[in-house]
Amino acid sequence: MKTILSIILAACLLVTGVHAGSPEEATASRWWDIPYPSHFDRSLLTREQPFISVSGKSFVTADGTPFVFRGVNIGDPDKLEVQGKWTQGLFEETQRWGANTIRLPIHPVAWRQRGADWYFARIDEAVEWANALGMYLVIDWHSIGNLQAQQFQHPMYATSKVETATFWRGIAHRYKDVPTLAVYELFNEPTDNYIGTGSGSLGKADWDGWREILESLIDLIRVYDPNTVMLVGGFNWAYDLGPVADRPVRRESVAYAIHVYPQKAQPADRTQQALFGLWQKQWGWVADSYPVFASEIGWVDEDGYNPHVPVIDNDGSYGPNLVQFMEARGISWTVWNFDPDWAPTMIADWSFTPTPQGRFFRYVMGHLRDGAMPLSVLPAPRVTEYPWMSIDRWRSMHAEDVALAREDDVDLLFLGDSITEGWPGDIWEAHFSRYRPANFGIGGDRTENLLWRLWNGAEGQLDPRVVVLMIGVNNLGLRGDPAEDVFHGVQAVVSEVKTAFPEARVALLGILPYGQQADTADRKRVIEINALLASLAEDPAVEFHDFGEAFLQPDGSIAPEVMADFLHPTEQGYEIFARQLDPILQAAFE
Repeated sequence: MKTILSIILAACLLVTGVHAGSPEEATASRWWDIPYPSHFDRSLLTREQPFISVSGKSFVTADGTPFVFRGVNIGDPDKLEVQGKWTQGLFEETQRWGANTIRLPIHPVAWRQRGADWYFARIDEAVEWANALGMYLVIDWHSIGNLQAQQFQHPMYATSKVETATFWRGIAHRYKDVPTLAVYELFNEPTDNYIGTGSGSLGKADWDGWREILESLIDLIRVYDPNTVMLVGGFNWAYDLGPVADRPVRRESVAYAIHVYPQKAQPADRTQQALFGLWQKQWGWVADSYPVFASEIGWVDEDGYNPHVPVIDNDGSYGPNLVQFMEARGISWTVWNFDPDWAPTMIADWSFTPTPQGRFFRYVMGHLRDGAMPLSVLPAPRVTEYPWMSIDRWRSMHAEDVALAREDDVDLLFLGDSITEGWPGDIWEAHFSRYRPANFGIGGDRTENLLWRLWNGAEGQLDPRVVVLMIGVNNLGLRGDPAEDVFHGVQAVVSEVKTAFPEARVALLGILPYGQQADTADRKRVIEINALLASLAEDPAVEFHDFGEAFLQPDGSIAPEVMADFLHPTEQGYEIFARQLDPILQAAFE
């Protein structure tokens, strides 16, 4: 009988989240003295925040303005508390990085060990801290496995239907009408596959049964909290949303979670077009009808910290591609993880040193917080095949530059596209060899490609005295970017050059005129952009030079002897170019 009673007691503790403590605690809190649960004290909120709800395929504020969650995951409060890192300062740092949202993963094993009261106290703190910063929270019941069969990937994820329902009932009761706590992610990663063993290795599961569980949880939550957004995911570790096409969750204010890691979609063709097509087929289509929240994204290089399937990305294209894809569709996202222990990590240590993905997403969040982010400023490798330049050739040329950048023997660094790449050897030797030059021009590059190259090894150990920079014509000719976007792209490159080479003099060159005739739309856009670029010379480390007139005939046309294709200089054109640069370089190196 004692054994049976012990089992019953253990089961009750599992369900309620109450844990046995010391004899003193037991005496002070007999079962008949346990109070009823209370609501969060909304008077503790210091800032008015709009409630976020679902309208059609979007998240919106109370006045109908579309809202996109962009932010980070952090560690479980239990882990952070143990490590002494559960502080308001952590929240403040994420906000400095540009986040407007924090996803808070709560592991079932920790919930049971700490108890509901302890976790409510931590979530209360999270709500107060986030509210003071104007940020939103996502609560994530962080289990991985098959709730239908109650089989899980690891003991830390083990839970039950009853415990899951009890958890959400408690959350909904406590945080009703708290706008800061905006989203409930009901179950982190549903799967019936034990770490790749195969479907059914965690018991049988099917969408219809899973949908009924989700709807039951939503119905329970709605009794207590009718407003907070419900976030639900599909199988394959929250990646398979296929059944939503004809059997969506039959409840209101529902959004769909997607966990998009690099190795989930790997088309044979490495182009952006192929990847976007696959993402659209797999899950992007859901955003045409419902709000979609990519609540876990991120990557690590195989040489980085704790690389594992499915988060490895070695070519650096995943982050830029994913941001471009999501932003075009209004998809919300939180990056995994703002914790140096849980890969893929955004920080390398608790001094908040950014990892490669951390640097990238900090840059993206900062730009998007301040307004729109044109593609021209989003650091991205080449993802388009051209007849005259394959992706493989582009990467090979970048690798050659990276190898050279490992040595500090360059005083004059040229950065740019094909016009920079194309300097004839004899002219290069005659005019620049005395300055220990290096040519880091790659044909077809736009501003974002050059920015990515600088971020990914092209800076290396270099410490040039002068940097000659000309970039932006391909933003016009290959994509038709507006003048303002081209300007912001060049501005981002200039900023990076100054950061990488703080002692260097930056000679920023205007975009050369192109097209044979003078009075064309392209010529006018070049003039407009160069007028904007001239403003960058207000920085004392930057000088701006527009050599365009030197390449023109008296009537403003371009002679084929100077630019045979009316874009790229001929040998005669490069001689004109060099003579324009000579006095600038002579003055800089005196």
